[in-house]
Amino acid sequence: MCAPSRAHRAIYFLQDSTAVMRKFQARSLDHTPMNPYWFVVALSCLVQFLIFVRWLHRRTRDDEIRRAFIRDMAINHLPHLYHALREIAVHLGLELKDPPHVQFMELNGQERKR
Repeated sequence: MCAPSRAHRAIYFLQDSTAVMRKFQARSLDHTPMNPYWFVVALSCLVQFLIFVRWLHRRTRDDEIRRAFIRDMAINHLPHLYHALREIAVHLGLELKDPPHVQFMELNGQERKR
């Protein structure tokens, strides 16, 4: 048997390519409504969003805790520290000016009543 000629090879190629195109078209008509890979992409995006929201909540909570700590230090502990410093100064015979008043500035215009 002799080897196929160029014309035969071209015919085989065309038959194979048309068969592949028919399979592709049949497969595209029978496609599923949603590709399962989109589910993986959507799930990973959702997990990233939830991690971001958790990070944002913790950061906000930490800022509130820090603000409450500083306010507590200024209101409750600084007067005691100034009183102790004044007693030490009296004991050493030094004169001190009056301690500064604690004033808070709320930049967002809301008074915190916590």
